[in-house]
Amino acid sequence: MEEIVNIEDIKVNTALPKEARIRQFVEEIRNPYRFLVDDVIVNVVFTESRDTLQDRLQQYFQLVLG
Repeated sequence: MEEIVNIEDIKVNTALPKEARIRQFVEEIRNPYRFLVDDVIVNVVFTESRDTLQDRLQQYFQLVLG
C-alpha cells in the first residue's frame, strides 16, 4: 500500500533555486496528487471545466450555508 505523506512534515530548502525546490518537494511528497493535511487525505483531481476554483468554492458554500 502506498504511504501517504503529511504535507506539513515537508521542509523545503528555500535557499535552493526554484527548480531545485520543486524537485525536492516532489521527491519528498512522493505523490503530489495524494497527500495528508493533518489527518485528512487530499486527492487532487483535474477535470475539464470552465469553472474556476473560486466558482466551485462559492457554489459549495452556497449549497452548504444556504
